[in-house]
Amino acid sequence: MFTSKTDIYLFTICYLRDLSGKHDDTRIDKTIEEFKRLIDNHEQDLTIGARFLKGLHYNCDSLAKEEKFFLISLEDIYKSITFKQTEHERYAAPLQRRIESQLQIELFSNPTTKMTASVKAVSEKIIRALEHHKDLVNHKNIMEGFCIKLTERETEIAFGAFKKKPTIDDVITALKSTDNIDLARIMLIHFKFAQVVIRNINIGIDNEKESIGKFQEICKTNKDKIPSRLVKHIADELFYNSKLFKSHINRGRYGRLVTDKRTNTMGIMLLDQEEFNDGLPSHSNSWCPDAKHQKANLESPYVTDLSHNDAVYVSGPSGMTSLFLSQMEVLCNFKTLADKQHYLAAVAAYLVAGGFHSLHEVLGPAEYVLGLLPGYKVQPPSVEMTAPPPNYAIYYQQQTEIDSEFSKRRNDGWDKICCFYRRKFYEERLNTYSDRKTNKVSCITKYENSNSTSEVASSESATSSTVWNIAKYGFFGAVFGSSAGLVSGLIVGAVAALLYWLTAPVTIPITIAACLVAGVGAGLATGLNGGAILGVSYGYIH
Repeated sequence: MFTSKTDIYLFTICYLRDLSGKHDDTRIDKTIEEFKRLIDNHEQDLTIGARFLKGLHYNCDSLAKEEKFFLISLEDIYKSITFKQTEHERYAAPLQRRIESQLQIELFSNPTTKMTASVKAVSEKIIRALEHHKDLVNHKNIMEGFCIKLTERETEIAFGAFKKKPTIDDVITALKSTDNIDLARIMLIHFKFAQVVIRNINIGIDNEKESIGKFQEICKTNKDKIPSRLVKHIADELFYNSKLFKSHINRGRYGRLVTDKRTNTMGIMLLDQEEFNDGLPSHSNSWCPDAKHQKANLESPYVTDLSHNDAVYVSGPSGMTSLFLSQMEVLCNFKTLADKQHYLAAVAAYLVAGGFHSLHEVLGPAEYVLGLLPGYKVQPPSVEMTAPPPNYAIYYQQQTEIDSEFSKRRNDGWDKICCFYRRKFYEERLNTYSDRKTNKVSCITKYENSNSTSEVASSESATSSTVWNIAKYGFFGAVFGSSAGLVSGLIVGAVAALLYWLTAPVTIPITIAACLVAGVGAGLATGLNGGAILGVSYGYIH
């Protein structure tokens, strides 16, 4: 029925959203957020979800009986279900890929004001460098190569590229654009500038601000390096030559990127997962995303660290991220950690929307080298043990706290995720699940009906028993009373006859007989009536 932990988590969220629409109860909404967090953190322990469901059906009095029975049955599934997946099925992780894609595409398509501000800050530094160096003869070849690499057909990483080779003035115009910011084009310019220009030209940095965070430590130990060398040192040595990147062969990739086919669909879905592309936007460019054109070595710990945790592997720790962030640190030297984190959010949105990396492959290096995501779990892969699952909730919480617009983008993304799941899978899962749920409710209903029938039967039995007791004890009372009345009447009649015989001047036999008969009759009648009344009363009470 359910194919993965992500599947059952998503089903639960959709069902709880239905309940939230029926009941004005904050406990339902809080439980929905808890299940989103389970997905964000790739939670492997399903009993945690079972506890959330148990707490809801116990404490939420507004729920109907049928709704509580549904949650009880779902709780049972959480406690008992297991998933048997091949290595390829684990790697494929289609629902998790769709979730990551949707959330980052939402940010990419609608960057927040603070994300845009951080991107513009980097753009301003690049504009200044381009304006200064574009006409220098000794830099002509570098600038020419830079413009070529921004042309769609001249690069595989063409997400945001120009259709034809731009001039430096075209590039500057694109970076200066303020209306309807083209994030794909701007981020591609940033990346190619870091890859082609800044590593080869001594760019002066007029930044007198004190550095902060890990970048401050880097600057103190590399005082002799000019800015271009510092960018290269951070990207090549601190990122690319770290254990995070070099623990195993080729970062989990198998073979080379296939470049003879291109796509214009955003996201990190695999090439054969067209069903899961439904509803994802396309772009005017065509390019070669790693998600669709780079094979994975399913035995590599880079892959299994993620696939065995219901997380997504695309192409390993992100070298593109190393270039983006090293350039950001050197060019801008942002004065707050939040400014750096806003730019990281833009980098992540671009790379995931473009299909180049999963979110973990961006966030992990950012925290490992530059400390941009305190509390995020990242470690070099090892064949001896599986790494802890990526805890994206830290990232989402961080951005929500520093960016007031971020939570709306996330909520909009979740709305689209749930719409997709309903459209494709919810009814099918619900119908299959309803068989189990109906059986459980049927059992409960039978139990209740059984109790109800027993009560009726018990009531009828009690009535029958009372009638029988009245008849039984009434009869015995009448027999006993009449017997006692007969004896006592006979005695009374005999005494009356004796007195008559002793006192009457003339004894008449018939009168003596009459006394005896009258005594017996009176005693018999009194005993019969009295005994019957007492017997009936006793029978009714008992």
